[in-house]
Amino acid sequence: MTRIKVSTMALMAALSLPVAAIAQTSTDQQQVVPQTQENQAQPAPADEQAQQVQSAEKTAKAPDGLITLQDKDTFLASDLTGATVYSPTDEAIGDVNDVIVSRDGKVDGIVVGVGGFLGIGEKDVAIEMAKIKMTETENGIKLVLDASKEELAAAPEFKSKTDMQAEINATQPSSTQGLMVPDQQPAQGTEQQ
Repeated sequence: MTRIKVSTMALMAALSLPVAAIAQTSTDQQQVVPQTQENQAQPAPADEQAQQVQSAEKTAKAPDGLITLQDKDTFLASDLTGATVYSPTDEAIGDVNDVIVSRDGKVDGIVVGVGGFLGIGEKDVAIEMAKIKMTETENGIKLVLDASKEELAAAPEFKSKTDMQAEINATQPSSTQGLMVPDQQPAQGTEQQ
């Protein structure tokens, strides 16, 4: 164990000598650069430099359509999700559970969880974005709908594609339903006890 420690320390000391020797040279002495580093330090010919710049521009070019700064008149889906929806009388109606986006990228509406207590017995109601007034407050986004809590609770429930598919699957018999498994008979030559 001691031999390993001594060998490791000796190796570390030997590897650090060239760095220490270079660091202690005076400024009027020229440092010797090993041949491999000398080749790397030489500038590339002008044609090669131009090709490298063009190659870097091609790889660094950003794709069209990037948005680098959020516009002051836009909102993020994360701002909407979880936000409380209020009536015009400032009564809390429900919270936004989801955002409905069309294939062309337009936000069609929001899904609001209404009724229930602490999420139990709550149902989802979808509302068109045109019916929601969005304002920014000190506490975040305020969503106002021209409806009361009772009106929204009485509205039909929103069903997502996943909900509809689950209903279809529940009404269709499974492929194994109705198949009977034959009784297992004991193998010949063995007796039942």
